Amino acid sequence: MNKQKCRGEVEEVFTNCYNAEPHAGVKYREDLKDYFCDDCYQKRRPSVRKFFKTRYVLDILAEDKPFEVATVEDLGKELQDMCDFSVDITDTRTEELTARQAARALIKQGSDSEFFGLDEKGNDIR
Repeated sequence: MNKQKCRGEVEEVFTNCYNAEPHAGVKYREDLKDYFCDDCYQKRRPSVRKFFKTRYVLDILAEDKPFEVATVEDLGKELQDMCDFSVDITDTRTEELTARQAARALIKQGSDSEFFGLDEKGNDIR
């Protein structure tokens, strides 16, 4: 029987499975590109959900001083008032992301990959 080290992290199945001695049931998983036991694989497979990133480019024209906001919330409030400036959406781009890309994008924004129920590698955790 092929005995490899499992690269999973399911501690309730094996004591610290990632560092466990070689054990039965571990096999190469093409989608994860590494060796995982059956129990760890069930908990660590990549998400098959779809994720999207949409980017808007706004042209804001203002008189006397530049238009500045610190947060998306402030932008929303200012756009509702629309008193001292003119706004046009000049570009919109939407791209589909893999689960791994979505996790990285969340972290880059200062959020947490768990916002979408992912670990930092894009695997489902819920």
